Amino acid sequence: MESDISRKNKGVAYFLIFSITGIIVFFASFIPREDFTVTPLVYLIDWVKGTLGEGLYVITFILMMFLTLTSILSFFIKDNKFLNYFHGGDSKVARGLYILGGMFTITFFFKLGPNWWQDPDVGQSAWRICGSVLVTVGVAGGLVSLVTEFGLLEFIGTLMEPFMRPLYNLPGTAAVDAVTSFVSSSSVAVYITNKLYLDKHYTKREASNISVNFSVASLGLFVVLVQMANEQHLYTKLVVSSFIITFIMAAIVGRIPPISKIPDEFIDGTKRKDSGAEKVKSKGTFKRAWKAGVEKADGSHINLIWKEGIRSIAFSVKIVAYVAAIAPIAMALSKYTPIFQWLGIPFTPYLKLVGISDAAKVAPSMVVGITQIALPLLIVLDKNVALSSIFFVMLVSTVQIIFFNESANAIMESEIPLGFWNLVLLFFIRTIIAIPLCAIATHLLF
Repeated sequence: MESDISRKNKGVAYFLIFSITGIIVFFASFIPREDFTVTPLVYLIDWVKGTLGEGLYVITFILMMFLTLTSILSFFIKDNKFLNYFHGGDSKVARGLYILGGMFTITFFFKLGPNWWQDPDVGQSAWRICGSVLVTVGVAGGLVSLVTEFGLLEFIGTLMEPFMRPLYNLPGTAAVDAVTSFVSSSSVAVYITNKLYLDKHYTKREASNISVNFSVASLGLFVVLVQMANEQHLYTKLVVSSFIITFIMAAIVGRIPPISKIPDEFIDGTKRKDSGAEKVKSKGTFKRAWKAGVEKADGSHINLIWKEGIRSIAFSVKIVAYVAAIAPIAMALSKYTPIFQWLGIPFTPYLKLVGISDAAKVAPSMVVGITQIALPLLIVLDKNVALSSIFFVMLVSTVQIIFFNESANAIMESEIPLGFWNLVLLFFIRTIIAIPLCAIATHLLF
């Protein structure tokens, strides 16, 4: 009996201490910074950058060379335990991008190549972003276990159960996936969704619905965006706005083609016995949520924070490789060619209709988010646009969800029945729906 009481007390203590700490670290903006305030997470990231100084880029270079070497070796060595662990889930395309990113990193670090490549707005800009991303994703990813591993995730997920089926036509367990993707990463969310799909918790339609509507950008990437824009005071506004709009869009996108056309059956072709119509009673929801949170916390250990930190560093290096491989090319195309201007032309009248300032300058950014979440912002930063337009671009990029440097690749590598062209179609559907919703949020906040 004493042991049971002791375990319960441990669960309650872990749940309260770590969950409250996680909420404060990620969401509470109270640390003064000039004429605005920032969250402890932003403050810590800035402190790490300031402490490392130029050494940050030496560390980035070393880690990128390590990633490049292991990527090359993984093509030829198939039975190495470390290589399988580090690259086992990576596609050949991903590993190819790691190698390309490593090659570009050499040119950035040693300042090699033609003048246009070393342009402050092209190669050197990408290199600065690489260092920022390494610290941001590494630190944020390490701390996200405060939210995901000590019961807060289960607590929020259980509270949302009564709303998931009527609003999104999804089982209550989908709430956990939704919050996981927001506080962790889209690739982790896709992994969880795919696992539950394989275990017959989700049908084909439900798994597809969740993967394209709830596999959102991680909180760490939100920090990356506001850091890039040098508008850290927008962090909380951006996170809250994105969270609300993402859930509004999910109720729409999940009910229209192509999602609505996907068979509502399990992976083996069988139907859900309850036809997906189960009802979750709202009575006693808080009590069940509290129990779920405490039980999760009771089974967790403080060492998870350290282990998650190691994983986040590995993950951040891979994100850096994507940035190094894709960002300078996109920025060069943006600065020296009219390709993005052409692609953005159809969006200009739409943006004007919803009252977005600098519509013609912003329009190209609506398209490039399909490649990488930060590229839309990169395109408008040097165009002297209004702060409200910068916020709008960041907000749209975070709710587009489908970007081929992470979430889309993860979906295509999973067993979830969504192919390349469906993902491209869904990207544009989400963008068209997102623009007026993000415009409303922008007008309310600026």
